[in-house]
Amino acid sequence: MAQNSRVPGTGQESFPEITMPVAITPEKRRAFGSIPNLLGRNLDIYFRTDMGYDRVNPQSLMGSLYGEGEHTVSGIALNPMEYSAILRSPTSFARAIGAKTLASRGQHTEGTEAAFLHSKNNALTSKQEQQSKVIRGLEKEIQDLSALMKLIKVPGYAHATEAELRILATSAWEISFNNIIAVAARQRGWGAAEKEQALNAMAAKLTQGGQRARVGYWHDITKVAGNYAVQRRALFVSRQNQADTDIQQIKKNLEALYSAAQQQDA
Repeated sequence: MAQNSRVPGTGQESFPEITMPVAITPEKRRAFGSIPNLLGRNLDIYFRTDMGYDRVNPQSLMGSLYGEGEHTVSGIALNPMEYSAILRSPTSFARAIGAKTLASRGQHTEGTEAAFLHSKNNALTSKQEQQSKVIRGLEKEIQDLSALMKLIKVPGYAHATEAELRILATSAWEISFNNIIAVAARQRGWGAAEKEQALNAMAAKLTQGGQRARVGYWHDITKVAGNYAVQRRALFVSRQNQADTDIQQIKKNLEALYSAAQQQDA
């Protein structure tokens, strides 16, 4: 189901302007809110005046990431790679494997049952490998977004090198934010032009305008991305545990099958 909890703003207060000149130190230049071209000079986005800012509102995007849709599992929308990797329905998965085995064997025998169990074990093991790869990627994404959020919360202070800031910001844009737009586009049925418009709007809000509004948007969209990654990871971990349980049961069933066969031969 869609999560409608309100995403907080930056919570920063505005300060009166200082009339006396203030020296810009190297540390200040490395502060999150002070780095020009944070996402790189060659950002492949074309800004327009008719940008779809409403599409990239954090609350609006959250509504696109949860609920029902073509690629949703347990109320969480996934990208095509994740949807292909996840164990969506253990029961349906077992039935599909069984149908293929019976179709190839033609009749149900003890040998067919053993072949079915081995086929299911191999298929589940393959799913585990795919899910493990997704989980590792999500863990890295969560780690990077968490580090970025700490820097966003203190935009006027340098707690990392400029290179580190750029790496984290670029990772968030290329891995997390672009994925959110892609998933939202699929969930909402946006065309290519609407998707590009949303990317334009998000890039503009991340790189243009006053510091308070710009950093505030970084904060809000990073929080959305972080929560989304955490919940996707939890979903994959739960399905990984289900696969573990099923594999253990398959091993018990195979042992029982072979034991029965040995007793008949004795």
